[in-house]
Amino acid sequence: MSHPETVRLGMIPPGAEIVYHENGFIYVMDGAGRNITQLTFENPRMWEHVAVSPDRQYIVANEQNPNSIEAGGISKVWLFDLGAGTEAQLLPYFITAGNGGIDWDKKGFIYFGAKEKNPVDDPATPDDFRKNAGANDIYRIKYDGTGLQRLLNTPHSGEADISVAEDGSMVAFVLQPVNTQTDHTEIWMMNSDGTNARIIYKAGQVKLASAHDPEFSPDNTKVIFSIVNSTVPPNFPQNPLANTAHDIWSVNIDGAELKRLSKEGPISIAPDWKGELILYLDISEADRYAGISIINPNDVDQLPNRIKSGGNIAKWIP
Repeated sequence: MSHPETVRLGMIPPGAEIVYHENGFIYVMDGAGRNITQLTFENPRMWEHVAVSPDRQYIVANEQNPNSIEAGGISKVWLFDLGAGTEAQLLPYFITAGNGGIDWDKKGFIYFGAKEKNPVDDPATPDDFRKNAGANDIYRIKYDGTGLQRLLNTPHSGEADISVAEDGSMVAFVLQPVNTQTDHTEIWMMNSDGTNARIIYKAGQVKLASAHDPEFSPDNTKVIFSIVNSTVPPNFPQNPLANTAHDIWSVNIDGAELKRLSKEGPISIAPDWKGELILYLDISEADRYAGISIINPNDVDQLPNRIKSGGNIAKWIP
């Protein structure tokens, strides 16, 4: 853990229910998208995911930086101590940490995908890149920088999009095999100590029908995630690097009862489930909307309740 640096930070008000980022800064708001409070004011960064600790005293966030060698770029994990008014980088000696998702359990552990070093320093062949991708595994660490553990060691697959069940008992994640002929993703789960890892759902080809960002239901019987939908027109046809549509889906943890919750068309990604509400990032070129929306877990092909235009990937506050 790097030396904590003093920065200007806000405090989370009692009525705040959602944390999100916008234009490089971190905010909280209530469940209707009102009563917005800014929490960070210095060092704007390209944040991806942000999460609040169960005691509301800390925020962890991963910063994304483009990189031509590392798939998905380089990610750094930052910890904000709201009471002390400091920020520090967790695991500054890792090549990348936090890409795709970051979450807490009630014991103060932070869970994330990460890679300490590459097996191949200067990758040149497809096999070199596959070996480096497989070095990305699942870790957890305490908020004070102690207790680092590698929970899953899988040299033939890379893991990302980590989330923790509400009760802290299980972890959901995306696994991408790197030594197979098909370039696809899979939704997996395991106990929070890294045991009993098993597949929930095998998705399709990356960028065509791949699955991303799984989250558990409050009762741990289902997971929600997004699936790329390449059967509908892309939202940004003039930008070949932009994602096409994603839809929000749910499935039982035994793989049964797969159900699409969101309407086809928009980019619907990074869902988070609390009670009877699912929060997600909603981007629709046709509707001229990019922001935070809400649907419920029971209906199919839903039109969203759009609560915060401009807000980026959001998460419920414990």
